[in-house]
Amino acid sequence: GFGLVDLEAADIVDQFPELFALKGECRFQNCLHKQEPGCAVRRAVEEDRIPATRYASYLEMLADLDEESPYRVG
Repeated sequence: GFGLVDLEAADIVDQFPELFALKGECRFQNCLHKQEPGCAVRRAVEEDRIPATRYASYLEMLADLDEESPYRVG
């Protein structure tokens, strides 16, 4: 298995196929799908094409990674 510390923030979206499918449509290649302008993922959530609960899970994983990052080694 792996923990969140094994993932980079940009890789978390890869764990959500419906979000991953849209990431190439974002204005910025390094979009984290939080507050960046031109985000295709956030637009899909706003248009009810992606369940808000899935997007919330993604944001929660990002937040968990942010909390763990000071303890990362390497």
